[in-house]
Amino acid sequence: MPNRRPPKRKPPRRPPNPRKMNEIIINHLKDWAAETAPIFYKDAVFIPNRSCILTDEDCAFFAAYIQNATPMEREALQATDLRTTLETWGFPDEISEGLVTVLKNAYKTALKESTPKKRKKRVY
Repeated sequence: MPNRRPPKRKPPRRPPNPRKMNEIIINHLKDWAAETAPIFYKDAVFIPNRSCILTDEDCAFFAAYIQNATPMEREALQATDLRTTLETWGFPDEISEGLVTVLKNAYKTALKESTPKKRKKRVY
C-alpha cells in the first residue's frame, strides 16, 4: 500500500472586521443624509445639514441594527419598519425608503470591503 498524504485542510475563513464594517456603514449613511437634507429642506430658511435627517447616534444605531439583523430580517426590512424601530422617526415614506435602500446597499458594500482578502502563496 503506497504512503498517502493526509488531505490538505482549508484554513478557516476569517470573518469580516466588525469595526471596519461599522465605519463603512456609518459613512454611507452620513453621505446619504448630506445629499438628502438639502433636497428635503429645499424651502427652509436655514441651511440644512446631514444632522437634520440623521444624527450620529441614529447612524450608529442603524449600523448596529443592520449588522445584528438576521439575513431574512435584513432582506425583509421596509420603510414602515423604521417607525417601529425608531419611535421618533417622523419623516415621509420617500426618505424612509431611501434610507432602507442605502442601509441595505451599505451593508453589502461593507461586507465586501471588510472581509479579509486571501493571501497569495509565495513561490520559492
